[in-house]
Amino acid sequence: FAQDLGHLCRASGVRAEVSLELLPGAALGLEAALSGGEDYELLLSVPPGRAAAFERACRRAGEQVARVGHFSA
Repeated sequence: FAQDLGHLCRASGVRAEVSLELLPGAALGLEAALSGGEDYELLLSVPPGRAAAFERACRRAGEQVARVGHFSA
């Protein structure tokens, strides 16, 4: 997560504010959640005005979504 988030922020010229307790796997330990191996999770950004619709569409498709933070300039 941490590595991919760094790539996304550098490429987009933004900073991220993350609620670490919301990360999938955080209950097992933050180190594992931040730097664990391949976990087949996707890290992506959705415009704030489209987040609720995106989450509904994912649920309808049977996919889990975890909103863990937001980006800022």
